[in-house]
Amino acid sequence: FDFNPPQKIKLNFKVKAAEQLITANYADTGSPHVVIKINDVLEDPLNPLSNYDQLLEFPVYEIGKEIRNLPEFAPGGTNVNFIKIVNDSILIRTYERGVENETLACGTGSVAAAVIGNLVDGLEPPIKLITKSGEHLTVDFKNNNTNIENISLTGSAKIIFIGEYYLNL
Repeated sequence: FDFNPPQKIKLNFKVKAAEQLITANYADTGSPHVVIKINDVLEDPLNPLSNYDQLLEFPVYEIGKEIRNLPEFAPGGTNVNFIKIVNDSILIRTYERGVENETLACGTGSVAAAVIGNLVDGLEPPIKLITKSGEHLTVDFKNNNTNIENISLTGSAKIIFIGEYYLNL
């Protein structure tokens, strides 16, 4: 799947959530996405050494919901991605607006995380990501002096639900 270049990128700013100021990054990859490294979040805001380390234990719903609705992202809100970089790969969990909960994976969120991983942490494309579902995704792109282009996302897609909705008009 191919993507247009990000419409807006903002690096290393602070958001107030979970009773603390958290370093965040932002990329609009077709949808707005905040990207936060979990080790930049304190488990206990009063203990500066209590950084989260395990993505599986991270409170995605609680903190994601709070950031999604911050005034700086009004009126539409934002999706929120929590990441951990391990051996040049990105582990990712996403709180999605509209769903208003964590999802198993998010394509635009994975692209945003990969772009931020490149710009902030120097990860070189193609960048591998592992989603909440355990699926592996790959984001590739060219970075020409921070001009991100030729973005592609590859990975499997699975139907997890089929339903019908009837309107009574």
